[in-house]
Amino acid sequence: MFAEVKLDVNARGSAPNRTDVVQLNADLLGVEDRPTEYLASVRFHGLIRESERAAAEPFVEIWNLSKQKAGNEGWLLAGIQQVS
Repeated sequence: MFAEVKLDVNARGSAPNRTDVVQLNADLLGVEDRPTEYLASVRFHGLIRESERAAAEPFVEIWNLSKQKAGNEGWLLAGIQQVS
């Protein structure tokens, strides 16, 4: 994965990478109570613009988060699913 991201960054050159979030909505899909942690899935959807003059385009992602029951740590990102 690192090699793939590195290729993308190298191909971009010195041009800045910019993403404008035009609209953002979130829906809690569910929370699972496991013996040592909580797992949550959140569906984010809305509109983003990848370049200054481009039209905003829809996106949908599901973020999976985890939180340990013991300790004071917050929620951690466990994975992102791109929905097409």
